[in-house]
Amino acid sequence: MALSLNQTSLSLYAGDSYKLLLTGFTSGATITWSSSNTSVATVTNSISQSEGDLVCNIAGTCIITATSSKDGSITCSITVSGISISYIASKIGIGTNDIGRLIAQASVGGIATSLGYNAAFQIVENGYGINAGGLINGALPKWNIYSTNAPGQWILPTYGTQSVLYWLKRGYDLSRYMFSLGSFAGYNHSANGLSMSSSNYLSVVSSGTIPFYPDIVVNLGSYNWASLPGVTQFKVSCFQGTTKIADTSLNPIVLDTPVEFNGVNSNDFNISVNLATALNTTYTLYVVLCNASGTELARLPISTAFSVITYVAVANSMILHNDGSTPLGLISPNAPTYSTNKMSVSYLENGGSYPSPTLIMSSITYTLMSAITGNLINSLVVTLFGSYDSPQSIPASPGLINGTRYNISVEYDSNRLKPADSSQYLIVTIDFEDA
Repeated sequence: MALSLNQTSLSLYAGDSYKLLLTGFTSGATITWSSSNTSVATVTNSISQSEGDLVCNIAGTCIITATSSKDGSITCSITVSGISISYIASKIGIGTNDIGRLIAQASVGGIATSLGYNAAFQIVENGYGINAGGLINGALPKWNIYSTNAPGQWILPTYGTQSVLYWLKRGYDLSRYMFSLGSFAGYNHSANGLSMSSSNYLSVVSSGTIPFYPDIVVNLGSYNWASLPGVTQFKVSCFQGTTKIADTSLNPIVLDTPVEFNGVNSNDFNISVNLATALNTTYTLYVVLCNASGTELARLPISTAFSVITYVAVANSMILHNDGSTPLGLISPNAPTYSTNKMSVSYLENGGSYPSPTLIMSSITYTLMSAITGNLINSLVVTLFGSYDSPQSIPASPGLINGTRYNISVEYDSNRLKPADSSQYLIVTIDFEDA
């Protein structure tokens, strides 16, 4: 059996630590560890003599040797680059020369440690095991988790409908978290995080369904999400509660670039809102990471909500008032009809034949209302009538004949009051009085 090390060469940074593992030695052999330059890096026996605990001190190179009393020796070449704790501490704004605190201390949230500071991660010092290292919910470290090069990394969850997870980087056996100064190599303290925006949609419609194209802008920020295993693309998914309504098509991963969905491009989606089921509907948007075949791998830790607010349009209406001695018997108006500058409504006479006296039109009141709020917008009272205002009088003979429909019309243009769009409606009240 030949001696073997888990690494034969390493490139690390000042302040880093690493565990070397020796295998293939004869049972009962004594193992010793040594460094050719202890100024650059030192190595000591761990609990097990087959483990050499390496600590990097300053920039330089050295050779680490593991020697078996029965099997000879084997070496690992070490190159140490000069990232200093003081430099990183200054960059992220923390006063410490302890690598563990430099990496673990929280800027927001976290759990108190036995060392007197709040840690943003699940570590031994706040009660977790050496195989933990996950970011605590609601916490953030002093450094930027959206820098691709950092002491932590985003990892995929078990299911594609779950959010990505953030963990401290693993050590040599991938089961333990590590505090490595070298993980700051290439660190970008100004890395941009995720962003997504959308706008609410307001519509006044009469019936049926409306198509809605959400105006959405997504920016994946500075983190290279394509560094996660299998991730090549992303999309936006729209949910109403727990029900998926629609997806955009797949888009390549791009960094620090806004991607807009506004109904113009082929990769946008539209939503149909059924007025029979909802007049005010809230939707939630998620950014989803996918592989090359479109399989969902994870959601990103950002979402936004928007509302589609619809109001059923109210039809214009006409009301007849009679201030004379005999009530009008006109009922059951049809829906208004329109011709150039005129609105007409047909009424049924249901009060018997109309006797004297003659009635004359005394005023027309236009009341403009909001279909959205139900509030009054404006009103106008007209007492000088035009040719479209008819009938301006109802003579006693022949009067109104029972069972007959009669057309009542008024001027309908901007000279009076007229709805600007379907968010407004008009109530027209015509007053008659004795001649």
